[in-house]
Amino acid sequence: MTKVIIPINENCLSTYLMKCNHYAVFTIYNSKIVQTETITPDKSEIEDCSAWFKKLKITDVVTYKVNPKLIHTLIQNKINVFVGAMQQSPQLLIEEYLNGNLKSDDTILLS
Repeated sequence: MTKVIIPINENCLSTYLMKCNHYAVFTIYNSKIVQTETITPDKSEIEDCSAWFKKLKITDVVTYKVNPKLIHTLIQNKINVFVGAMQQSPQLLIEEYLNGNLKSDDTILLS
């Protein structure tokens, strides 16, 4: 089973992983979405997002920008990170993910 989390602002991918209105969480089993949740964390959960993601059993993060140090922490917790995703709806992003078309853009880390 796979759990993908996407930070959302106004029904679109948020600019930053930790600055959003809420998160869309997709649970995927056998390449099909079996559950979709909207989660609004409290401030303490956001401050230690890698522990919060681990508690939620998140396996993958889709984001536009993220602190490079946080990427290292997420990877240490066996959480895959897709950086530089296009700012579009979570539904389109998860479709790209399911189709194997979601790729990281490492140049985003430099901006």
